[in-house]
Amino acid sequence: MNKNVPPARRPAIVTVLAVLFGIETLAMLMLSLIYLAETGIFSQRVADMVLSELSDVAGPFVVIRAIGATALLIACFATTIGLLRMRRWAWNSGMVILGIHLAEGLGEFVQGSPGFGFMFLTVLIVFLFNQYAVRKAFGVVKENRVPTKPVKRAG
Repeated sequence: MNKNVPPARRPAIVTVLAVLFGIETLAMLMLSLIYLAETGIFSQRVADMVLSELSDVAGPFVVIRAIGATALLIACFATTIGLLRMRRWAWNSGMVILGIHLAEGLGEFVQGSPGFGFMFLTVLIVFLFNQYAVRKAFGVVKENRVPTKPVKRAG
């Protein structure tokens, strides 16, 4: 390994992307806390119960939603760190997480309680993820190969 070779620099757009993804991670943290508060887990009575009894108190859907939001929060945090470190898996993970967020936003829109700010942020991040400079930085750009011979068309 040659020590004279400088490390690859992170493009500015990737830094902006990581910051926006970090903001989305903070939004997921607030959402997770709200969902956990809905389960009643912060009350002393529920904190003393076993997890199986929690579903009787709050309903199974609320518990599943709280666990899912917390898992998504952990994935968002790991992805933000991966984006800052320029890891290819972070690009893939980010796209999956953003797809989940867009599906959640669509579901909320259909139910009549759209979060337009959150949806706008998610669409903006998806747009940035798909920029050529970002895809190239993470190594997910497909080479555009030009055929050496002209293609003959039937006709």
